[in-house]
Amino acid sequence: MGAYATKTLAPPRMVIPISDDENGPFAAVVAIPANHPLAQKALIHPADLDRQRMISLEPGTIFASRVDVALAGISRLPTLEARLSHTALMLVSEGAGIAIIDPTAAWEFEGRGIVTRPFSVYIDASFLVIRPPNQGASAIVDRFVQEFWEFHDREVPERRD
Repeated sequence: MGAYATKTLAPPRMVIPISDDENGPFAAVVAIPANHPLAQKALIHPADLDRQRMISLEPGTIFASRVDVALAGISRLPTLEARLSHTALMLVSEGAGIAIIDPTAAWEFEGRGIVTRPFSVYIDASFLVIRPPNQGASAIVDRFVQEFWEFHDREVPERRD
């Protein structure tokens, strides 16, 4: 399963959040190397990330912009950039820095040198379905969303928001 973030949307699109009654919006989490001093904290605040080496997702995406707003005024050491969440998490697992990331990507890295902690500032890390505005419901898209939540409920540990 993968995710894709785009910098621009060509023609107008309908953006539909992927959520249901049980799985509302996702709050981003902070992925930290397990041996880092911040791994001992139960909740991470923006000030905790001052002068820390951060691994950012590619600039220009909505998520990366939200993270930048949440960390405005926080001095960060030279930042690494990754295009994909899993790449950022691999870098965290190798001790290269700290990442603010969606919890669904982070779950499979738990116990592999990474711990996740809730972030005190809410950053929406939910999923979206993007459809052309002149198209109705799609059976294949609806099936994907259903299968996604079945996978998520079966495989992803309970979120810590």
